Amino acid sequence: MGVGMNDKEEPQAEPLKLSYRQVCASFEAITDFRGKLLALLPLATAAAGVFLVRHQQSVFLGPLGLFGVVATAGLYMYEFRGIQRCHRLEAQGRTLERKLGLSPELGQFWGQPPRRWSNMLGPPAAGLVIYLAVIFAWLYVAGVGFGWWNKTHQWWLWVLV
Repeated sequence: MGVGMNDKEEPQAEPLKLSYRQVCASFEAITDFRGKLLALLPLATAAAGVFLVRHQQSVFLGPLGLFGVVATAGLYMYEFRGIQRCHRLEAQGRTLERKLGLSPELGQFWGQPPRRWSNMLGPPAAGLVIYLAVIFAWLYVAGVGFGWWNKTHQWWLWVLV
């Protein structure tokens, strides 16, 4: 009778294990991509901004700066969706860990400490800070190109700060 119960339990546990492996792999892939994007975006923006402003191709600075703002906003929308997917994968992972009988010490989802500040502290806040910094950098480049930063229009600087 014990053999029959093990045979019956084993097929039920396999789909849970497979689902858990897929949740872990998806979570890691999204987290890895988001981390690389958050590291590369400000570096690429700084390099491009310094190059553009130093070469003073003012005809192109304004449109390129606005393009940078729009492209960065689009990437943030993609980032925000990644955050939503990671939250969902974390919830799925916790549920699967409980069903598989993993303790909070062994599971990568169930044992995590809660994030502070309405779940913002951590990757969500880091992403927001970095994307805002990049958007402001591209606004500066656009402002140089369009002449927003001359003496008569300095009030724009105070609005952005």
